[in-house]
Amino acid sequence: MKTIKAGVNTTRVHWLVEELQALGVQDITVTEHFKPLSQISEMSFVCDDYMVSEAKRIIHKIGTCGNVPDHYLFVDDFKGNSK
Repeated sequence: MKTIKAGVNTTRVHWLVEELQALGVQDITVTEHFKPLSQISEMSFVCDDYMVSEAKRIIHKIGTCGNVPDHYLFVDDFKGNSK
């Protein structure tokens, strides 16, 4: 399992969440930040290892408006509780 954290363009969040859910991501947390010259949404979710490359492709395709880099993405091993 992997944890993916991404900062994406706020205006694209709705479509991005829909695509990730279609991929099979079950639980996505989104926090929106608004500043005078910037809008960014931070999202995080956990997915199976085999989903990572497709999730990254979706985030790069839908999470940006194509201007100067307006998104970021980090992938890390899932460090959840082992209940």
